Amino acid sequence: MKLTNKQHFYNLGEIVCDKIRERTKKGNDIRGGKFKTLSKSYALRKQAKVFPRQSSTQTSPTDLQLTGGMLQDLQVRNSTDNSVTIGWTGAFAERVRQNEKNDRFMSTKKRPISVKESKFVKEYIGEIINKSIDKELDKDFDQKKPLQLKF
Repeated sequence: MKLTNKQHFYNLGEIVCDKIRERTKKGNDIRGGKFKTLSKSYALRKQAKVFPRQSSTQTSPTDLQLTGGMLQDLQVRNSTDNSVTIGWTGAFAERVRQNEKNDRFMSTKKRPISVKESKFVKEYIGEIINKSIDKELDKDFDQKKPLQLKF
């Protein structure tokens, strides 16, 4: 019995990307705290809207939004029957690393998602597995077959 599939994990990845975006826009880092404040010089330039393609002037709380491109680039990169890969590409991946070097942890290799997001993933996968098992049990019961569960 197959308990999960590629689409389940793709959907999960989309939801987790949204959760990371929401958390980041609120100014919250991977550890549950606030992002480190911007330097005074950078904050002044951001408020003066001197950067190309700039869409945000917010400086407090720090929300890692300048053009919005970095959070838009966060996407599902691959999904299989039992996993999903999310992340950034090219220059946006470098921005995430640069923010990490500046003590602004949106996501890290060691901890790609927050504790709260991790809890959500476990619950989401648990629900999918439980639904798959229930569906299989109902099918076997309706067909009066002996119960066989293979994992």
